[in-house]
Amino acid sequence: MLKISDQASMDLPPDKAKLLRNYDLEKKWEIICDQDMVQAKDSPAHYLNKLRTYLDPKASRSHRVRILDLTGDTRASFDLV
Repeated sequence: MLKISDQASMDLPPDKAKLLRNYDLEKKWEIICDQDMVQAKDSPAHYLNKLRTYLDPKASRSHRVRILDLTGDTRASFDLV
């Protein structure tokens, strides 16, 4: 069930919002799935990697280490830590 705050944040004219309130959850889900405007910016693998990094604290640290440019003074200071 949509709360009033959710309805206020939707970009729908009042007549469409009233019509939407009459639909059951299954019909609403079908409408959402049929929307062409909903597109992912990145591939599913990108999102899975982000989830793995988020769920595994070690993964995020190891990912940062690989990204660092470990040359010269940066490498020396990194070795001290």
